[in-house]
Amino acid sequence: MKSWKSPSTAAHAGLEETRRALKALRASPLEDMGLSLAVKTLVTEAAVRADLSLDLHIMENLPALSPDVEQAIYRIAQEAVTNTVNHAKAKTIILKLEYTEEKTKLIVQDDGIGFDIEKTSKSVISELPE
Repeated sequence: MKSWKSPSTAAHAGLEETRRALKALRASPLEDMGLSLAVKTLVTEAAVRADLSLDLHIMENLPALSPDVEQAIYRIAQEAVTNTVNHAKAKTIILKLEYTEEKTKLIVQDDGIGFDIEKTSKSVISELPE
């Protein structure tokens, strides 16, 4: 015969499992190194692998940010760097991470082929379901 958990016990267990899953989604480099070093390592390793010249500017002593904000900045940097490596046909990647006027700014640029924003926007819109 099965034993059933009370609804509150089941809800608590579900909440704990959700917390574990969300923690697992957090990029481990952030946990291990902090935002500045994690972003620096990410872009440096990508530049070496793709034989790109790297122009890196990461402000020292960035203020403490919430884990969610750090996660977002890291994932955005990761996606931008990946796009440069995989699609831009670039020779140089520039990454800046700075804090000014109570704002954290991440800038990722490259000297690659780019894309036509008008064409891309129309393509994305045409693919949306009606």
